Amino acid sequence: MGADFMLWCVEDPIDYERAKPVIEYRIENLNDEILETIGDELLWYDANEIAENIEHELKEEDLYKLNDLSGIAIRKMVRDRITEAAADILDASVYRRDLAQLNLNGVNYVFTGGMSWGDHPTEAVNPISLLEYSGVTEGMGREDFDYDSFKA
Repeated sequence: MGADFMLWCVEDPIDYERAKPVIEYRIENLNDEILETIGDELLWYDANEIAENIEHELKEEDLYKLNDLSGIAIRKMVRDRITEAAADILDASVYRRDLAQLNLNGVNYVFTGGMSWGDHPTEAVNPISLLEYSGVTEGMGREDFDYDSFKA
């Protein structure tokens, strides 16, 4: 049985503090289909837990949303996890030895990876996967990214 070298990357904003409001805006405006796909493919365990336990936490105001209670809770959980991932991976004030920054053709990226024997080689894999899959940092690795335009 051999090990494979695995590598993950996502665009790394030049200025995280300026990128933070844009990332938050993009997270809030992710469509339901993307959020549900991320819940199914990347956060399936947590999504199943929410779906199984949703009936135990019902409140009176939830009765008007009965058709999609678990979907609403799962989409909120996915948004929260993407927000946590952005702070965890992109905040340069926190040193992480499992990350590397690299500029390729004028675009900054943050990488993680290593040898894998069937598991993830670093703890940064899941947050980087969430950021990459959601696309909330797309375009932000370029020097000329317009942080003042929330529609960018």
